[in-house]
Amino acid sequence: MITNKCKSDFEVWLKEQPVAPYVQMFESIPLIVKQSFLLQFFDAANIYIDTFATFELDGKFSYFDLWVNTECVTNKGFKTREEALTKGIELANEIYNKNVNR
Repeated sequence: MITNKCKSDFEVWLKEQPVAPYVQMFESIPLIVKQSFLLQFFDAANIYIDTFATFELDGKFSYFDLWVNTECVTNKGFKTREEALTKGIELANEIYNKNVNR
């Protein structure tokens, strides 16, 4: 999910959290828990990932939109929040690594 400098900085950050899995355990925890920790890490780095449920005029669920910081990443949407968050984490990883290397 995350790579390079982002991954090493995340591992340092994770060790500092009062309630967190060991770094070695991180890959074996449920995806929803991984995403929660990663969202908190990116929040601390000022990279914000948001998903929004979009509905049709008749009130039926249509899809999830994904925003990273203030930019809409997709107008096609995702079928599940999990899919949207996974893509958001991938993009946040790219942003983090790009900005750290400046």
